[in-house]
Amino acid sequence: MEATLRILNELEQEGLIERYALAGAMAAMFYPIEPVSTYDLDVFIFVTPKRSALSLDPFNGLYEELKSRGYEWQDLYLIIEGIPVQFLPAEKPHIVEAVQTAVDMEYKGELETVITHVPRAEYLMLIMLDAGRQKDKDRFRLLWRADAEGPSFLDRQLLADLVSKYGWQKKYDEWIRS
Repeated sequence: MEATLRILNELEQEGLIERYALAGAMAAMFYPIEPVSTYDLDVFIFVTPKRSALSLDPFNGLYEELKSRGYEWQDLYLIIEGIPVQFLPAEKPHIVEAVQTAVDMEYKGELETVITHVPRAEYLMLIMLDAGRQKDKDRFRLLWRADAEGPSFLDRQLLADLVSKYGWQKKYDEWIRS
C-alpha cells in the first residue's frame, strides 16, 4: 500500500493532479475503528486543468501517464503497485471541501512510512451520509461509536454544522438514532 500512496504523492508533486484525498474504507482506517474489509483504494482528486485541456475526459492525461508507467486497467480500477485504485472526481461541494481540508496522516507500511491526505472524520461521515449505502451506514456507526468509546477524534459540532449546511439533517438524525 505504501508504494501506491507514494505514486499518488508523485502524481501530485508532478502536477498531474492538483490534490487528492483517500476515500471509503481505506480513509476510515486512519481513524481508531475496527478494521473494515476492502480490496480497493478510492481516491477523490482535483485534476490539473492544463493537463487535460486537449481531451473531453478530464482524467485522460492522468490515465495516459499511468499507462506509460506500466499500470493497467482491471475492470473499473487502475492497478497501481498491486492495489486496485479508483479515481473519483471531487465535484460535489462537500467532497470539494473534504479534499481541500484533508489532513496529512502517516501510513506506516511494512517498508516505509508515507504521508497521505485523508479527509477529516466529519467529512468522511458526511460523504457516507450522501452515499447512503448500508456499508456507509455501518462505517458511520463505527466512527460514531469509536469516538464515543475511546479518545475523541470527532468534532461533533462541525459534523452537525456540515449536516445542516448540506441539508442532510433527516438522514443524520435517523442514522444517529439507529
